[in-house]
Amino acid sequence: ANVRVTPVVVAIAATTGTVRLPVRVRPRISILTTGDELRPPEAPLDQDGDEVRIRDGNGPMLAAILQDFGAAVIAVDHVGDDPAETRRALQGHLDRADLVLTVGGVSAGDRDFVPRAASELGLETGGRGVRVQPGRPLSWWTRDGRIRLAGLPGNPVSALVCTHLFIRGWVNRGLGRETDLPWTPRILATDTRPNPHRAACRPASFELDADGRGLVRVAAWNGSGDLPHLVGTHGLVRLPEQTEMVPAGTLVPTLPWCDPSETPTFFGSPTR
Repeated sequence: ANVRVTPVVVAIAATTGTVRLPVRVRPRISILTTGDELRPPEAPLDQDGDEVRIRDGNGPMLAAILQDFGAAVIAVDHVGDDPAETRRALQGHLDRADLVLTVGGVSAGDRDFVPRAASELGLETGGRGVRVQPGRPLSWWTRDGRIRLAGLPGNPVSALVCTHLFIRGWVNRGLGRETDLPWTPRILATDTRPNPHRAACRPASFELDADGRGLVRVAAWNGSGDLPHLVGTHGLVRLPEQTEMVPAGTLVPTLPWCDPSETPTFFGSPTR
């Protein structure tokens, strides 16, 4: 039980005459990005008003991450800033998926319609907000005691961090895997500024020092909307809540999202 069906497992099953294997169904996840400012990735952005719009990178990014986790991504859709359309789109996704991920629309702004739509559809609030930077607006809702909807922040680094910190374990449980995340201690390479009020989870690169010990080098933090600073990173480092700098040489927990020996990306497995 809980062994992934690899080609080797298929071969052993065949040679022992085991032609049918009971397996777990991969968790079905759908993604619903929100906001009038988003355009499809192929959009040229050369029309009037496009100077205040951006292409949607969150949908493709999250689909790639979730597939790498082992989930079945059954839909990646978008809805604008309209309460009725948000409710209809959310209902359609809830009818098909085990878990719906919305992106954006969960804070307290005038156009953040996901919480209202969730309430109108009979979902119960499971939690609103986490003490993590980036990712504070993360919210989730339940139905019949099961988490059915998770609202990710709209900024891409926040969405990425929350998916690894919170959604990764949910997928692992559905697949019968260990739900504890593979945090690994590494040595901080340089003095780094933390957040005095929340755990700071910063994108970082991993390397080895001359003695073969694991080092972590935190990427320059340019805010949760800055995708380019993720280039060259291998995962996250979690910094403690404190006012003073975390000095170089401190042992800190790290969470990989790709193999440091491979060309690093922020999607998950860069070879797929």
